[in-house]
Amino acid sequence: MNKMKIDHLQKQEAARILVTLSEKLKDPQKVEKIVMDKNNKTSNSKINPWDPISLSHGFAGTILFFSEMHKVYPEEKWDHVAHNHIVYASKYLKVGVASISLFGGITGFAFAVLNASENGTRYQNLLAKLDEIILREAQSDIENEKSREAIGTLPSFYDVIQGYSGIGRYLLERKEENHLFYKVIEKILHRFIKITEPVIWENYDIPGWYVSKEDQFLEKDKKLFPYGNFNLGLAHGIPGPLTFLSLCKEKGIEVPGQRKAIKTIGDWLVHHNRSNQIGTPVWPYRLGVKEEISNQFTVTDQREGWCYGNPGVGRSLYLAGKAINDKIYQEIALNCFFGIKEKTFEELDLQSATFCHGKSGLMQILIGMKRDLRINDFDQLINKLGIEIMKQFKITNPLGFKDFEIGNRKKELDKAGLLEGSAGVGLALLSMVRNDNECFWERAFLIS
Repeated sequence: MNKMKIDHLQKQEAARILVTLSEKLKDPQKVEKIVMDKNNKTSNSKINPWDPISLSHGFAGTILFFSEMHKVYPEEKWDHVAHNHIVYASKYLKVGVASISLFGGITGFAFAVLNASENGTRYQNLLAKLDEIILREAQSDIENEKSREAIGTLPSFYDVIQGYSGIGRYLLERKEENHLFYKVIEKILHRFIKITEPVIWENYDIPGWYVSKEDQFLEKDKKLFPYGNFNLGLAHGIPGPLTFLSLCKEKGIEVPGQRKAIKTIGDWLVHHNRSNQIGTPVWPYRLGVKEEISNQFTVTDQREGWCYGNPGVGRSLYLAGKAINDKIYQEIALNCFFGIKEKTFEELDLQSATFCHGKSGLMQILIGMKRDLRINDFDQLINKLGIEIMKQFKITNPLGFKDFEIGNRKKELDKAGLLEGSAGVGLALLSMVRNDNECFWERAFLIS
């Protein structure tokens, strides 16, 4: 394997920042107080970016960070800190469970506790209780989805953030524990295969992952796509199910029609790429249903983030190519990343250091591509991203890093979690320090 050629001084700086960041995140009560400060509210909805149990904006993110810190620095006993965060956060479980999603519900909490379990030697009672809820609710959700009669599919059912691409990814890590995990995974696969079957919209055959106007997340999307759309973001779009279908096949779980479903989505993504100015493939964030039918659309340069943008699509297509040994998929994905590599830093349009729509997400995906392909072509950009991430760390920031609010770059917020917070940035910096194989935590983003 080709190791990342990271400058020794840069590694030292990353390690130094991690020590300080760990101290800032160490006390769960203090972290919660910082994020819940009256001045730390979003501009539009006027809420604090905090959800205590969640992986995205809560303690599940900090638990994941400290359990990974313990793997790299075991002599410093960061597992004790992870334990303190688990105990403190567990009181919120008693309030009740609103969601089993990976990023907003108890599946993310279970994912973090699993990583802290020292290969299943700790927290087994807690995990058993969480798994029982997850399995029960998942089976109910899937049955309800089967009976839904509306045209198209709910993104909240299939996506990574809220839906079963994310929940299923956790179940893949637990599949050896209980035969019920296999059963639920197979049910998810069958539903994902089902959404690759075409549906009829005004006498046109369109892909079954069509999102109707009413089922779109945002009001601005409903105005922009009055007839509905197709979502191409890894966070909320069809690359999530594609990756889950592919990872299951890689791990030896396959049901009838799975390979065909991978090909259906993969071929659709290949067909819908457009070349940018330097001739490399790019994809739209979303595609209106009339644009899909006419095949008339253009793609403008956009942010190269994990949630939306070419890195997420490229990575999902690459993993699909690996799963079914499709060299075309892998070649298009590689060309996509070569195109990203040629962009100026300004053209990448990554303002914050955070994972979801910031520098850490692109850096970690590039690390994954480098690791799989055993090439050094992305080292320069990986290093540059690492340097720029570290520049955004400030000792005066309560949690070390801040996130820029989307649409309002003058507004900065203190966030602690994995998706948009300091824990996610810290984990990306750990990847620079450890310089080794795949990290467990990155599986939550369906990039491995």
